[in-house]
Amino acid sequence: MLQQNFEQQQQLRQFYQFRNVDVDRYQVESDQGANKLRQVMLSARELNVRDLPEQTWENRHVAFTHGYGLVAADVNSATTSGDPRLVAQDMPMTGLSQLVIDNPRLYYGEQGLPYSIVGAARDEFDFPDAAGEQRQYRYDGTGGVPVGSWDNRLAFGLRFGQINFLLSDLITSESRVLFERGVRDRVERVAPFLQLDHDPYPVVTNEGENGRVKWIVDAYTTSNMMPYSQQVDLGRLTLAEQRELEAVQVGDQIQLRETVVQRPGIEGQANYLRNSVKVVVDAYTGKVELYVTDEYDPIINAWRRLFPDVFADIDDAPQRLQRHFRYPEDGFRVQSAMFERYHVRDAGAFYQGEDEWVIPRDAAFDLNQNQERSQSSRPLRPHYQLLRLPGQDSREFSLVQQFLPRQRPNLAGMLIARNDGENLGEMMAFSVPRGDQTLGPEQLLARLDREGPLANLIGVWNQSNADVVYGNTIIVPVGPSLVYAQPLFLQPDASAALPQLSVVALSDAEQLVWSTSLGGALRQLYGDAAADIQVGGLDPAVLREDLDIPEQLREDSGSDVTDPDGDGGGQDGTPAPQVGGEVMDLINQAASLLDQADQALAEGNLGEYQRLNREATQLLREVDSRFDGDGSGAGDGEPAEAGS
Repeated sequence: MLQQNFEQQQQLRQFYQFRNVDVDRYQVESDQGANKLRQVMLSARELNVRDLPEQTWENRHVAFTHGYGLVAADVNSATTSGDPRLVAQDMPMTGLSQLVIDNPRLYYGEQGLPYSIVGAARDEFDFPDAAGEQRQYRYDGTGGVPVGSWDNRLAFGLRFGQINFLLSDLITSESRVLFERGVRDRVERVAPFLQLDHDPYPVVTNEGENGRVKWIVDAYTTSNMMPYSQQVDLGRLTLAEQRELEAVQVGDQIQLRETVVQRPGIEGQANYLRNSVKVVVDAYTGKVELYVTDEYDPIINAWRRLFPDVFADIDDAPQRLQRHFRYPEDGFRVQSAMFERYHVRDAGAFYQGEDEWVIPRDAAFDLNQNQERSQSSRPLRPHYQLLRLPGQDSREFSLVQQFLPRQRPNLAGMLIARNDGENLGEMMAFSVPRGDQTLGPEQLLARLDREGPLANLIGVWNQSNADVVYGNTIIVPVGPSLVYAQPLFLQPDASAALPQLSVVALSDAEQLVWSTSLGGALRQLYGDAAADIQVGGLDPAVLREDLDIPEQLREDSGSDVTDPDGDGGGQDGTPAPQVGGEVMDLINQAASLLDQADQALAEGNLGEYQRLNREATQLLREVDSRFDGDGSGAGDGEPAEAGS
């Protein structure tokens, strides 16, 4: 939705596009002069050669070579008309000094581009100025391969099947060819042994180097050979929407059209996952730098011994980049899926499947797709937000995943990954005190449909030509309460008009209120006390940090699951019983069957769901029968195997 708004307001020319919207934080000087952490949504303005006015070889490969800058919007405010409040925009760029840079040109980006020839006999198109004139530019970076010699011209002509490399007088002795221009493509060429997060994100570095855009890609090491660990399908757990080109028959021609498809972020079966590398790609030169974040990962250490010049230590990364490193979403989604079951500390409850949690379904997405919950296959994804965690004086950039009890709609707990400074990678887990009836996200949306004047207003909108678009449902700590925030956007004419923020609804356990802004909704909820209430601070009375995260689910230990306590001992400090490999196999089989049962239930196949649950229960009973009086669990009279 924000992407659509950026395209309509800031595309400026048909041959630009905003491929994706990312979230990040910047230190911005406040009105009082102090630096304040500010969360923004931003998107790079990349070149789209498919929509150039004339599809000539010169236009596609020589004249139009790069995108320009980015657009950023405040994450929690809007204009009086309901549009995003932009903090970086236009060409040349204007806005916050932390986001406006001297060299915003994007020769390498998230959208892979065809090869370009820079240093040619003609200048490149740079951007259209306010008067409609075309500004020109000449690339002066170090990217690309020289193509001036006849040998190189012949080689590139054969490489790209293009005779113009030999015939064109646009190629000079100073010309260079830029190719492999997709960020992920470049990283895969340099380190094909790493798995990459689905979402590279742009970062503005305006200290030194005349200011540039850098792309950051999170990279993982994986294995399916970790002993005593549960194997999972990484692709299923990291599915995300991605924009791809699709060949479409139009008359007697084949045209490429952009479509949104579901693709996995990380792929394959694995029981070991670590975000051991942060990759930085310069959007101007294409330079790829790999920084190792986990010195204890044996897999990355092995690759580092083979290729010592490819990697650098994380401390070698410039501070201006380190400030934008974050906990990756794909890895966190895998860990959250494991935490559904492995937050349980009692062995008996664990084996019986008691107190299991589930990640809520994305009910707002379902409503926007006009589909029933039973048809949905999309879980509520984790989201980044600024939170003041217990014991901290200021808010920090956090990645949050909510959980519900299995078969119940109320909030059960949250898993939070920290992102800033030395706390990057630290995880915290919170639970709702037993007996508290804290709303779950689907309960909020049900309230919107049935309670009070807002439900009537939504009904009126739905009966008119307007489309009601539901934004992301997020949980907001407000003073001593947890409050759900649900933005509603109104699109008067789906074919043309921009979606505009019309309502922000807030709901706690007691009431549902709404206004045209977050501040107005807070005043509705808390009256005159709203000005004194701390927004974004987790209150220990509401969410208790009483859950230990298994050591194997923490970032510094990867995502393998062995002893959930992480210390080799039971809850009372006694040595934990050693579980034999055969018993662990039974437990893993049961866990896999339960996952399949969940999938069958989501697909509405009740018979298959019951069958798989029965089989899982039989396996868990077999596990119980293997445990003798001292709980060794070795089975078959053999000595228990010690985990390694």
